[in-house]
Order: sequence, then C-alpha cells, then structure tokens
Amino acid sequence: MPDTAVRSGGLLRERMIIRRTSEMLVSALPPDVLFTRVCDLLASQFSAHFVAIVESQRSTLHVRWSFVAGDEDPSKAIEEIDVDDLDSAAATVRSIPGDRVVLFIPLRYGPDCFGFLTLAGGAKRFTPEHITLLETCARYMAVAIYNVTLAQEKERLEALATRDALTGAYNRRAFDERLVDEWRRAVRSHEPLSLVMVDVDYFKVYNDSYGHVAGELRLAQRRHGGALRR
Repeated sequence: MPDTAVRSGGLLRERMIIRRTSEMLVSALPPDVLFTRVCDLLASQFSAHFVAIVESQRSTLHVRWSFVAGDEDPSKAIEEIDVDDLDSAAATVRSIPGDRVVLFIPLRYGPDCFGFLTLAGGAKRFTPEHITLLETCARYMAVAIYNVTLAQEKERLEALATRDALTGAYNRRAFDERLVDEWRRAVRSHEPLSLVMVDVDYFKVYNDSYGHVAGELRLAQRRHGGALRR
C-alpha cells in the first residue's frame, strides 16, 4: 500500500508539472516572460541551480531564456561544453565544476534539433524518472519556441517587404496597401479621406553639395530620431 501511495503521488506531481507547463505555453504572455516563467517552474520543481533554454548556433551554445536560483551565470557554466559532444536525440549529462552536472534535453521540431533545455544540479539530482518527465516538457516547449521563432521571422520579413532599409519609413508597397484599407474604411463610415504629400525641401542641393553618401547618412540620422517613421 505505501508503495502504491508513493507511485500515485509521483504520478500526480508529474501530471501537475506537465499541466502547468502546457498551460503557460499556450498563454498570451510575451516570449521573454513566458519562457522565463517556465524555467522558474522547472527550477522550483526539480530544485535546479538554474534552468536555461539554449540555442545551438555555429557549434556554440547561447542562452536565450533562463532562471537562476542563485547568482550563477548559466552562460559561463556551459561555455566549455562542446555542442558536438551532446546527443541531439536523447538526454545528455555533463559534469561542471563544484561536483555538479548539467542535464541537456534536446529541443526538437521535426527532424531538427535547434537547442536544449538545460538544468544544473547536484551529481545525483536527476533520476531517470526526472529525465523522462523533462523530455515530455521539452516536447511542448520545442513547439512553442518554434512558433515564436516563426512569428519573429515573419515579422522580420514583413518589415523587409514594407519598409525602406535606409530610413525605416514605409515604402510604396505599404502605402498602396494602406491606401486601399483606408479607402474602404472611408466608404464604410461615409467619412472623408485626406492624403498629405510631404517633400524635403532642398535635399537635392544637399546631395549635390556633400554627395549622396552624406545624404544617406543624414536620412539615417533622421530615421534614428523617429521623424521619418512618424
């Protein structure tokens, strides 16, 4: 009976961790807040010194989100670990100074491993049962991280397609799309639509006097000031 009660309690805890992790991952929180909270949750449940979500880029590990129980820097703790020594399909344990280990759980989407869920703790901290549970959490996390990365890449490409690279101002394509939207809005609301054309006086003279490179630098300066984007 006691063994049954222990197993039942373990199952309830596992379900609670998976449920809380999945609930966080489907929330509308900003990515930086969301994944930091997930790391916090896992750190508290597994008494980890730190939990970090790291990406593998050019054979090196980069911490993207983390939660640290003390004052340790996860980046320094894993800086000596070679990505090529980590298993991209199964959990890997690596020793670090202080009689501790770092557990690396692959984050996979489809056939690709794009990073690792990492937890640091004592040499005997992580049991096989812990690893199995963390692998389940990592599957949920991998999908959420992939979706965030995909959304950020979509925003980047949309910015490239609709903004001038030099000034950051919206380009002709964005103007045409916005004009159609505003025209339809005006028709629906029976309100007038105004269009203001703005030109920079004597900018050709500036280019002729100082050169086009200087003219581009001046436009870029105005971009950082926000005037052109407004």
